[in-house]
Amino acid sequence: MTRRRHRPDPFRYFREDLDRIIDRRTNSATDKLFSALLDDITVAAEAAGSATAAVIYVERAIRYALARGQGKLVAALTQDIRRIAEEAAMEGARRTAHAFEQLDGSVPPVLTNEVMLQNKARMRASIDAEALSTNFAPVLLAALVVAVDQAMRPKPQVDQAAVTRAEQVQAAVSAIKSQRYIAERAAVWHATHAFNATQGDIFEEVWPHVPDLMKRWTEKVSDSTGLPLDNRVAVDSRVMHGQVAFPTGVFVMPPDPRVPKSLQGKQWSHPPNRPHDRAVLTPWRPSWGIPGWIWRNGQKLAMKRSLSP
Repeated sequence: MTRRRHRPDPFRYFREDLDRIIDRRTNSATDKLFSALLDDITVAAEAAGSATAAVIYVERAIRYALARGQGKLVAALTQDIRRIAEEAAMEGARRTAHAFEQLDGSVPPVLTNEVMLQNKARMRASIDAEALSTNFAPVLLAALVVAVDQAMRPKPQVDQAAVTRAEQVQAAVSAIKSQRYIAERAAVWHATHAFNATQGDIFEEVWPHVPDLMKRWTEKVSDSTGLPLDNRVAVDSRVMHGQVAFPTGVFVMPPDPRVPKSLQGKQWSHPPNRPHDRAVLTPWRPSWGIPGWIWRNGQKLAMKRSLSP
């Protein structure tokens, strides 16, 4: 009896790259930028008034440092996201070439065009960095101001003259830290978006040379068992896993009763479809023997051969 050779998961590295480049790098960037903002606030507060009975001076210093630091925070985070997104996009392009080499034994010549790959990566990174600055900045700034306002508000039954500078600073720092998740979520979202959007752009370039090429929505789910690879995989991710579409097409959330109604029937050209979605866009061909299905005419159809768009 001959044992069947186990073939490594060809898409494993797409997922690992997304974790390594995006999650860790964006978290590190957010940490660094928030630490700088908090340092500015602490230094400004230390220079204001005496250690006690100086609530109004400390509060003014904190608000001034926050107002001055907000713009710096957003500008720096935008630049970091541009770099991270470009790096992620280029890494994704290389992974696509590696997948073709592993599964076909050769790489389509268009995927060896480094200039084209770099241009697409830069374009997508710039688009997402700009979107981060435009859409995310007002949300973060408003959240920081509200949080500090609440922290600085006089507390009932507390003698404001007895509140120390250290207590004021601690209240402001805690309030700002409580809003860090907004920056982190936005950073991860835009870097993930750039990673997958660039993949989609590249698949469209390759498609004329590889007519049966499709794009695949690949979640952290095992293709052999259908089970999640960790405990962070949501039900809607399991429902979307393995869906394929033409390079210029869209993915559809099926009307599965396990999925929130607000997501059912929605369409996306690539992941992510919500915050914290960790799906990656991967190449797919019928000859590779990797499970795939398509949503057509209200039905889920297993893909075993090429279809016409």
